Amino acid sequence: MCWYNINGNGNKASKFICLKCLSWRTTYTQDIQRRNQREIDHIKTSGCIKCGDVDTMEVRYCDYLPDIMKMAIKRHNKDYNDNIKEIVIEHYGKICI
Repeated sequence: MCWYNINGNGNKASKFICLKCLSWRTTYTQDIQRRNQREIDHIKTSGCIKCGDVDTMEVRYCDYLPDIMKMAIKRHNKDYNDNIKEIVIEHYGKICI
């Protein structure tokens, strides 16, 4: 029996972005490995350590983080009535919508 299939592939793990504070390193749920891939803007109910909000957006292993961050900013502006135009992510630079 192949243990690779049972334990999953760590390279194909999903990350999550908090929709309130737009932080992608402070959510409770990180590195989920799924058998079936979710849609591109999947919202998961999980918690954020930084702000305590429960809505997070999934970043799949095949997605480009700045593109998903743009979608998260648009969703944040719609849900929280903010007007965020840009955000800076380390190693990626400034992201503008």
